[in-house]
Amino acid sequence: MVTSQGTASVSFPFPSVWGIHSSIAGRTIIWGTFSIHSIIDNRVVGTVNFRGRPIPINGFWNENTKQIAFDSPYATFSAT
Repeated sequence: MVTSQGTASVSFPFPSVWGIHSSIAGRTIIWGTFSIHSIIDNRVVGTVNFRGRPIPINGFWNENTKQIAFDSPYATFSAT
């Protein structure tokens, strides 16, 4: 799937909702949802929701490496 928004095409689907979990020492401590609202010029805008309250996130999508990275007020995340 290739979606065009802004000046670049990206192969990451949006808007979309993904499952996400947090872990410490390899043990899952909390599950939540990661919502991607838009990707414009490889900038990701969305929310992370662990306990019923959406937390805004801003990050980047790297089309070459197929990697997403974002920061929230509480943590940093990166995945392929």
